[in-house]
Amino acid sequence: MRRRLLSEGKINSQYVDKIFTLIENDLGYHPFNGLSINIGDLNNKIEKRQDINVTLIKGGSLGVEFINTIMDTYGTTEEESKILWDKVRIYLKKLSFIENAPYFLYEDFIQWEETPYYIQNLEEPYEEIKYNINKLGDFIKFMHYTGIGKKEYDPHSEETINFLELLDESDYEYIQSEVFKLIDEESNNYPSNDDYSAINESGRFNYETNKYDNISDDIFGRKTYEKFFKYLDFNRESIFQSIKVLELNEDNLSFVEANLIYKYLTEYENRTPLYIDIVFGSESLSELFYDDRDYDIIGVVKNYLHGDYDYGYDINCFEIDGWLIDKIDQDNMKILKEKYLENLEGESSEEDFTEFIESEYGTEIGCAAGDAQHSADIDSLHNDIISGIEDYLSNFNGKLESDGVGGLHYKGSVEIGELVMSPHFEDVLSESLDEGYPPNFLDLFYEIKERELSGYSSEYNYFFPEDLIRFNTDRHFRYGGAGNIDWGYFNEILSDRLSSF
Repeated sequence: MRRRLLSEGKINSQYVDKIFTLIENDLGYHPFNGLSINIGDLNNKIEKRQDINVTLIKGGSLGVEFINTIMDTYGTTEEESKILWDKVRIYLKKLSFIENAPYFLYEDFIQWEETPYYIQNLEEPYEEIKYNINKLGDFIKFMHYTGIGKKEYDPHSEETINFLELLDESDYEYIQSEVFKLIDEESNNYPSNDDYSAINESGRFNYETNKYDNISDDIFGRKTYEKFFKYLDFNRESIFQSIKVLELNEDNLSFVEANLIYKYLTEYENRTPLYIDIVFGSESLSELFYDDRDYDIIGVVKNYLHGDYDYGYDINCFEIDGWLIDKIDQDNMKILKEKYLENLEGESSEEDFTEFIESEYGTEIGCAAGDAQHSADIDSLHNDIISGIEDYLSNFNGKLESDGVGGLHYKGSVEIGELVMSPHFEDVLSESLDEGYPPNFLDLFYEIKERELSGYSSEYNYFFPEDLIRFNTDRHFRYGGAGNIDWGYFNEILSDRLSSF
């Protein structure tokens, strides 16, 4: 560990810049693997699926780890380390912007141009070429014209960044080259007229029943499939809108769209993973519980998750006994001893002191224990609710967390390929394409959820266990004593009670 002599509160900006230069090569961002900070153990602290702005929040846990690591390694002050963390955050955000900017530029602007290397005016005269993006100077002007990255607001750290001001010429060259790759890839991967002919000539559609024989059957050649797979993978974030553009639904061909999507999810070896966020609010979560007898479990769970619960406050005070007196800590025992000596007439004895406690303060001690037991019972009930939810929804690799308004919701994720595992997926996909185009895979998931939870058919469930969540209601509501008393908390309550005398 290296340490420097520096006056408290003084910041050496040159030293901070020097350290940043030393660690710059240890910082990275990859579109699929996410952030990397190869300093100490920091890489293992990064949640790979988490939004980059959440990971790089100013006062977040990763920042605390980074600051401590830099202080220990380079001997910086805490203030210097905080400044360095800000520089690292902005730099990593810039790397992320550089990797993602080509897709934004292509999808929002370039792909709609008849000649993608030449951007036309959006105002009259429309035919006039405004930017020739083959030229780096024009490409840079084009990026500034689009405004992408100019005012990127991060609500987590409450900051707005103009990434365009942070880019140097090599950054612009890299973005330009990636845009050119996307233009070339799109022109090579977009299905051709021959591919459409292969689809329209497929002979597996049963016109009598108006159904396709099997969603997983091959209806045309592998090369044609591969071309469509690449197209779908390139547009995976908006797959249903992209397949709509192909206009395959003419002449009742929605079964082909379903077939392409199904086989893309199940057979394309180079498919890029895509995770969708799954959120269950208090209403949805409470309906996962079995409503045992007349305890209104659904209502109890819903109120707890809302953060608005009241189980009453009928305390069953304990009877004073030797074992309960043994739970009193030294501080409270000292108070009791002082009160005992204040009223003592004659010589003191341990037996006399115990009788004094039981007769004068037995109610306070017993009710403090009852209060602590009540609190422990509530904690036990809440823990059973939490563990029940997280076990039941374990397929989504998530957890209960704050919903931002005083309650709790469950947030997890699922990879789109996993949707196929539900026995309802094929019907949901086909019906959705028959009726229109769903906005995204999340809509399909929620329809699958409704069917699995409602017992829509005799099929087994994949995402949701057939049996609803149960816990021991007798233990919680009938007999009591479900929780283990925190004797430290008992002594806090007792101290408050004794202070009133």
